[in-house]
Amino acid sequence: YADGFDMIYDWECATTISTAFNGGKPSSIVKEASEVLAKVPDGKSILRYVFNHDVAAENNVATMYGAPDGVPAAYVLVSMLNGTPMIYSSMDVEGLSGKLSFFDYETLTFSTSLSDEYKIINSAFKASAEVRRGELRDYSNASVVCFTRAIPGHNLLVAVNTTGSSQTIRTPISLAGAQMTDLIKGNNTTAPVSIELEPYCYTILMN
Repeated sequence: YADGFDMIYDWECATTISTAFNGGKPSSIVKEASEVLAKVPDGKSILRYVFNHDVAAENNVATMYGAPDGVPAAYVLVSMLNGTPMIYSSMDVEGLSGKLSFFDYETLTFSTSLSDEYKIINSAFKASAEVRRGELRDYSNASVVCFTRAIPGHNLLVAVNTTGSSQTIRTPISLAGAQMTDLIKGNNTTAPVSIELEPYCYTILMN
């Protein structure tokens, strides 16, 4: 920032999220994002990502976030914990594995279903812009990243399963039973007492 850039990389986010998706603490994701964002000057931004060319070249892209299905879930966290999210070229390609060299070229066949999934996540990112600037509270457990953002009259609830097995997390008591919009499914819903998530699945609710 001091050198005149309006945006810089969050160099730690991918490693922190990957660690949580491979047996680490989900709450560390919220903690890392909070600490980094607190240092961003007014009028500036930070670029957060699941993969960039360095990360994809140094890690197995199929297992860095537990399994291929974990990549969109990780992107939800990159997006919804603020900053500016980045999609790297290989994220919407099915069947990739190993390290992706940026010196040796390979043909990428993009997946329509994955592209559509990222479009929906990005729509949720845009729709929640105002609420995401509100107060952050972390409700994560040993398997699920769960947090809320709140401004007067509006709330955002995000829950992401970081594991390859089904998980359940209790909805914050202040929101259980509230009428909310499911930003992923696009319908109105009543926030349940507890949220059940299939492997690497996620929910984003807002009112």
